[in-house]
Amino acid sequence: MKLINKLETMIMGWLKPLPHIPAKWTKMIAENLWWITGISIVLSVIAIFMSISAIYTAAVFLGRASSFLDYYSNSFYDSWWVAAAVVSMVMLIVNVVLMGKAFNPLKAMQKKGWDLLFIMFLIMVVARVIGLVLSFSVDNLLVGLVMALVGIAVGVYVLFEIRSNFKDGKIAAVGKK
Repeated sequence: MKLINKLETMIMGWLKPLPHIPAKWTKMIAENLWWITGISIVLSVIAIFMSISAIYTAAVFLGRASSFLDYYSNSFYDSWWVAAAVVSMVMLIVNVVLMGKAFNPLKAMQKKGWDLLFIMFLIMVVARVIGLVLSFSVDNLLVGLVMALVGIAVGVYVLFEIRSNFKDGKIAAVGKK
């Protein structure tokens, strides 16, 4: 956890000179983050089942149509596609578990919930890097790298803008006074 706290402090230093989102907007985002996380959990679970289905479908297709695929592509690339899909699915499962653990602390506006989202964000960054490495295409790498950097920059900016709304310790849920 010390490493994550050091990383958090370093990122806060980078973002300090940037303009800030108005306080009422950050408060609104922070107060509603728990139900946005809940919706994300449901959609991510659906995506996990769809990924499992896609991997099995691809495995069946690759097994039955191997001569057709060998004509148009090589099996080395196809096996890396399956490996990339499995790695992505594992990362998604880890993120769903972290979102599930963050749900109640986010609802109570606890820093623990924000910390779990930050860890989830770091895992997402690692997943993007692995996905880019496994893509094996210069076009995908360049476009993917630009899109990944933009997504990471926006995500980390918003995440750190709402950080001050989450406090350590037990705090009553929003709306209960």
